[in-house]
Amino acid sequence: MSSAGQLCEITMARVRRRNWERLYPETLLYDDDRYVSVIKRDMTAIVFVAGMPVLLVCALAILFLPEAMQSCIGLPAKLLRLVLMVVTPIIAFVVVPLLFRGYIRRSLRRDLNAHGTPVCPVCGYALAVEGAERCSECGEPIRRRRS
Repeated sequence: MSSAGQLCEITMARVRRRNWERLYPETLLYDDDRYVSVIKRDMTAIVFVAGMPVLLVCALAILFLPEAMQSCIGLPAKLLRLVLMVVTPIIAFVVVPLLFRGYIRRSLRRDLNAHGTPVCPVCGYALAVEGAERCSECGEPIRRRRS
């Protein structure tokens, strides 16, 4: 690969990392890219559990609603079908995962704690003291798993 290609690849990796950091600040606490597999696993589960029913309901709406709504809204049925066909994937694959952002952040915190980086499970604050009883940021008691 040429040096320009490598530079482009590195730049794109940095942009992707910054985007993950904005959505999920817990990724800043990872030393490697392990967080990507955690996020992908959770996103896949969310899309199948929550996104697929949205797709099914919207597909039924595409089939049956336009004619019924045509008299109410006054738009042609073909236009309503087109709008539903464009909006449905956006709802299923963008809006639904964003609604579950808190779930993914909690999952990242659990992963960090499991791999030895102490993090408050409620607020995500990086705990400076390994054996702390309470989070210094939110005051939540820290529950430790018994070994």
